Amino acid sequence: MKGMKNITIILLSFPIVISIGVLAKYNIQLDNFIGQESNKHLNESSNLITPKTEVHIVGTVHFETDSIKRHHFYNYLDRISPSVILFEGDSNAVKKIAKRTDYFSQLIDAFKSVKRVEKPIVLKYLEHHPHCLLLPYEWELRVKYH
Repeated sequence: MKGMKNITIILLSFPIVISIGVLAKYNIQLDNFIGQESNKHLNESSNLITPKTEVHIVGTVHFETDSIKRHHFYNYLDRISPSVILFEGDSNAVKKIAKRTDYFSQLIDAFKSVKRVEKPIVLKYLEHHPHCLLLPYEWELRVKYH
């Protein structure tokens, strides 16, 4: 009976250990992307202070393709240097993304064979530009509703 109890404990703890390992690997890869140097393509007027407010609407893809990679979007984002980024999601989801406590999402992404685009480039931008605000744009309780 004691042997069955030990086997049961081992079998139940195995998925937890695997999940922790996968989350660690995912976050290490994300940290490596965030820490990469970027190609700066500064606009000559980017150093000028102007009273104008510019709004850039940047369409993205959810996952990298053969011709569209994360660094393409990051380099563009870095070039326009926004002070506010609106992220698709409710306030709770955006807080979890910014603090990297969206563990369920990370676990799902870790098992996908393709690389996500939006979240990694925003996290990388925030790491290199801590003055930038990350705000949600989505109707609250959307996830709960669906």
